[in-house]
Amino acid sequence: MVGDANFPPGTGVNGTLHATPDAVVGEAQNDERYAYNTWAALAANFTPINPELAGLTLTPGVYKFSSGAQLNGAMTLDFLGNPDALFVFQIATTLITGSGSSVAVANGTATDGIFWLVGSSATLGTTTTFAGNILALTSITLNTGANIECGRAFAQTGGVTMDTNHISGNCGVNNFESGRTDFGSSGFSPTSSLQIITPEPGTFLLFGLSLSLGLAGLKLKHSARKK
Repeated sequence: MVGDANFPPGTGVNGTLHATPDAVVGEAQNDERYAYNTWAALAANFTPINPELAGLTLTPGVYKFSSGAQLNGAMTLDFLGNPDALFVFQIATTLITGSGSSVAVANGTATDGIFWLVGSSATLGTTTTFAGNILALTSITLNTGANIECGRAFAQTGGVTMDTNHISGNCGVNNFESGRTDFGSSGFSPTSSLQIITPEPGTFLLFGLSLSLGLAGLKLKHSARKK
């Protein structure tokens, strides 16, 4: 984890905290910018007109939104049985989910194949169950009880604000089928998941699980797909 943080009693962190800028911080930020630019450069397969994602079942591809995107309900990402399938959402401005919204993965595992590129800020509503990696140019806010399955949250210039959230980078087989939310009881490794429990929101400049290693893996995955 990278950023500035004061952890109150009851906070749980698995991993290493880099509270001041150092070589790890710099590498993580550079890797995040590389990953954002790499996915942003992909040609779009779909250009949705309606910004609302609720009720949709999407297949792999690159989805380009000319403005913002929103999710007020449930959506499904269908991997079609391909573990190497890729979903990239290129969102020009904001990504906002309503309370209790969810992103479910079907016919595959999320692995590192879901990327949400947000041109400004992302906000996950209370008790949202989300899947994938959020890379925002400005900031990310996870409201109370919002969870990210098999993913990370990165902000380039602003902060990642958390309030009683769970973010897991463990993408084990079938952990996320049909939007399962049983964190900690089915294959979640204590060394690859992180839980923040705070009475008040905590803000981090850049948040992720195994930042440099994780983003390096994303770059390698993309390079392997191009061959």
